[in-house]
Amino acid sequence: MVVVRIEKTKQNLNSESRAESKIVVGAIVPHHDLAEGLIEEAFQKMRQNADPATIILIGPNHYELGNTDAIINSDTLSTSLGKQLVREGYMSVDDSVMFEEYSVRVLLPYVQEYFPKAEVVSIILSSRHGISESAQLAQVLARENTLIIASVDFSHYLNLEQANINDEITYDAMLKKDYGQLSEMNSDYLDSPPSIITLLSVMDILGANDQIQLDHSNSAIILNEDIHSTTSYFTVLFQR
Repeated sequence: MVVVRIEKTKQNLNSESRAESKIVVGAIVPHHDLAEGLIEEAFQKMRQNADPATIILIGPNHYELGNTDAIINSDTLSTSLGKQLVREGYMSVDDSVMFEEYSVRVLLPYVQEYFPKAEVVSIILSSRHGISESAQLAQVLARENTLIIASVDFSHYLNLEQANINDEITYDAMLKKDYGQLSEMNSDYLDSPPSIITLLSVMDILGANDQIQLDHSNSAIILNEDIHSTTSYFTVLFQR
């Protein structure tokens, strides 16, 4: 198999120019350290078009630890949103689980570098977190002057050809906001359907209907190696 780099299309370049004139209120960013170049680019773009008071990081509970489907850490309780999430029963507090989970921890240094004044709310969701729960959570998270970032990696353990096929299916479902299809996807497609469904639900409430794909890549492309077990990545901005 010959690894071919995915070039940015004219549509993506035009989308990037559109991103300069609107406010970014949401994003999808990978948490795999191999994709640090994509992460950096996404945060640079966000910083150009957003200055939020609050940043919400939401990602998978990879190890399915803890007794509830949605967890925050005690640091988040210092924010008014964190207190509300616990008080109204949307979250439980579990520092030990949050410490073990890297999906949001990997992005914290980028948040601190690019948005040093923003308060941060970190949330991890179990795969058991359903569509209705995401819809209810979205009602609370849909706040003005807030940027919500879904920390999600996409297809896992597949060769590049199959990963690209699956990524097309996943991205089409995201564009259509097909929550039913997304909720049934496993790690062949993405590692946290609940995080994506929650993000898309928030964007729907906020009217952030302009979905801009910054990049789409894969570990085989980044490494420029013919490997049979890959991970794929999207970086996407949502603006209004």
